[in-house]
Formats: sequence, structure tokens, C-alpha cells
Amino acid sequence: MILGDKGEYKKLICDSLGNNKANIFHINMEKSINNADYSISNYTIHDQRNYIENVHHLENIAQFCKNHNIELFMISCPVWKSFYKKMDKFQYSQLIYTANIIAKKYNIKYYNFSNDNRFVISDFYDCAHLSTKGAIKFSKILKKELKIE
Repeated sequence: MILGDKGEYKKLICDSLGNNKANIFHINMEKSINNADYSISNYTIHDQRNYIENVHHLENIAQFCKNHNIELFMISCPVWKSFYKKMDKFQYSQLIYTANIIAKKYNIKYYNFSNDNRFVISDFYDCAHLSTKGAIKFSKILKKELKIE
């Protein structure tokens, strides 16, 4: 169930991959994508302890992969321009800095697609998530970048 634009709950119909199969949103998509204020509040760190704990978990994953000869990649996914512009600049810098430090420490490749200009408005479901079309496009880009056959 999702909360509709008028406060009512609507059933979300998805396929096995979680893609929306029915156009149940009665909103202006461009307005939704360009209004990043709500999404930004969901991604803003309000308690630094959460950030530190997440870094600790990421380092545990990286160490596990290193110990078991598993190649690990870190990726920052694309977001729409309105989301990118409104992100907390300190937190974004901290994220990039930390990702690069962990990448160097554990010999991991880090790919930052957050401000990738190859994505257009129709590639996004909302300002912080790719649409099915965008996810397919991103998968092809990742395949090429990660040199996956």
C-alpha cells in the first residue's frame, strides 16, 4: 500500500522485481521529480551515530570480501538534478570522502553516478529513484563500467 496524493491509500501493483506495473500515481511527474524537498529530508543524516554505524558495517563487508577474495564495488546511484542541488553539501562531501577512503583502504573500486549527465528526466521514477527505463539504462552503463561480459 502507498499513500496517494490526496491522503488515501492505494494498492501498489508490482512485478517480481518491484517495478510498478500500473500507473496509479495521479501526479504531475515532472513536478514530483523537481520537488526534492521531501526526498531530501529522508536522506539527511539527523544523528551522526547512524553514519558512524553504517561506515562500520560497510567496512565489515569490505573486510569480509577481502578475506574471501570477493571483488566488491561501491556505487553511488544517479539522482535527478533537483535532488543533487538540494543535498546537504557537507554530508555529500563526507559521503564521497568516506567512500574514497574505504575504497583505498580495501582496494575497492568506487563509482559515483550521482550527478551523471547521461540521465534525463524520463529515466527517473522520482527525484531519488530510477524508473524501469532508467534502471535498464543504468544496468547497461554499469555492465560497461564494471567490464562485465
